[in-house]
Amino acid sequence: MKKYMRDQFEFFGLYSPARKSVTKEFLQQKLNSVEIRKLVVLLWAKPEREFQYFALDYLTKHLDVSNDFEASVKCMEHLITTKFWWDTVDALASKMIGQLVKQNPNEGKVLMKEWIDHENMWLRRTALQHQLSYKEQTDEEMLFEFCSKRADEKEFFIRKAIGWALREHAWRSGASVKKYLLKNKKTLSTLSFKEASKHLKM
Repeated sequence: MKKYMRDQFEFFGLYSPARKSVTKEFLQQKLNSVEIRKLVVLLWAKPEREFQYFALDYLTKHLDVSNDFEASVKCMEHLITTKFWWDTVDALASKMIGQLVKQNPNEGKVLMKEWIDHENMWLRRTALQHQLSYKEQTDEEMLFEFCSKRADEKEFFIRKAIGWALREHAWRSGASVKKYLLKNKKTLSTLSFKEASKHLKM
């Protein structure tokens, strides 16, 4: 596990089924929103990666992100920019931030427009991926705008995120994604284009 994560984190070495079995009882414990945010920050500070995975499980099950937008944003931003890697960032983007923006569309969209230009690469990746679970509710205009904004980036994780976000939307709006890809083929990276068009007949 440690090698797979490029030696960035310590691990107990618990595979997902064993970890979920060990933490099942704790996952049932209910806390209020303030306590939840304190808990996940404490878990994030632990050296072993399984603590962060449990924090994600607990957040997914219990945190009502509509409870306090500003406090939720502050907490999520801390988690995204601390001990960051794709395994935690992507889960926070598609689940927590996605729900945060959906339940607070006015403030949420403003936040995403800030993050897509943020100096922190993982916040930019989050902005690109926050709609992954939206399906028919995807804001296509925002998706295409964000992909075009970051199209010239050299960073692998941004190029991959563009392709992933477009590919997910293509399951429901293949024609519009295909049109976007053809129109922007010269500006999108080869990786982004390849990932986005994986299931399209180009």
